Amino acid sequence: MDLFDYPLFLEVWYRPLLVLHGLSAVVACGAMTHQFIDSVNVARGRLGFLRRERRFVLIALIAYLCAAGLGALIYPAYRYEVRDQVFDRPSFPAPRTEIPDGSAAHGAADARTDATPGPGADLARAATAYPPLREWSGRFDVKENFAAIALATLLGLFALSRLLDPRRPADRAWTPLYLTLSGVTAAVCWFNVLMGLTIVAVRAL
Repeated sequence: MDLFDYPLFLEVWYRPLLVLHGLSAVVACGAMTHQFIDSVNVARGRLGFLRRERRFVLIALIAYLCAAGLGALIYPAYRYEVRDQVFDRPSFPAPRTEIPDGSAAHGAADARTDATPGPGADLARAATAYPPLREWSGRFDVKENFAAIALATLLGLFALSRLLDPRRPADRAWTPLYLTLSGVTAAVCWFNVLMGLTIVAVRAL
């Protein structure tokens, strides 16, 4: 039995897990957006938003951890089916060229692609038509690096939301840091959601 005949980890669940991953990310993004707005209102002295703001921090943390966990489960599929087979392909079939007598010719690799039916040939032709696909590997890595930063800022935000009370004058000195953590986390959530949707649009599992 060939090595590639073995199924990948949780292969039959990739698409449902991808949908759940996306939904969790959207929930985290929405919760962080509301939390940032409420934290600005609390910083302005509107303490009626305090309870809701803290609730959104908790919702965002739970949704973010769910999105991260689901993303880890579907990463093997992305790594092989998308990154290895599409974004990081070392070479693509030679494009169709015109020879002097007016007839069309293909490179040897292109001829092999045309002779091979199925999704693999379609992906190869798509990669030939859109060579910038290789750039998406780096963009996904940037997205993942930002996600790690946002996890740290979100954990810090959650800890401060439980330790600080804006009604205490001594705790108000932490307001700039609190707003910075909230704004950075919300911005990264928006960036990652939009980048993830774009990557899925380019090549889904």
